[in-house]
Amino acid sequence: MTLDAYHAQLAEIRGRFAARIAERVARLREIEGGLAHDDAARDEMHRTLHDIAGTAPSLGFEALGAEARRVEMMIAGAIKPARSFTADELAEIDSGLRLLAREAEQLHASAATNS
Repeated sequence: MTLDAYHAQLAEIRGRFAARIAERVARLREIEGGLAHDDAARDEMHRTLHDIAGTAPSLGFEALGAEARRVEMMIAGAIKPARSFTADELAEIDSGLRLLAREAEQLHASAATNS
């Protein structure tokens, strides 16, 4: 593979990620209400945030990855051992998801503009 082909392929992968990220974060916002009482919601949110946190930085979206990792760690802290979130934790998770949503919308808009 030539360097130009590699860069073209990476740009395509970045574009697909950016196009889908807003949808993934919107799903996190949908299940946020279940965090206080739904283990399945916690697990889904944790998996999705872990995925975003790992993928985003490798595609050049460091800020998005860092925020996803920060929120992921808050979720992980309540999964093992299983415990309830405090009101402050839920507020901090909400704040982090709002920030992720803004960043995701910017990436999505950028991807749409560059298509």
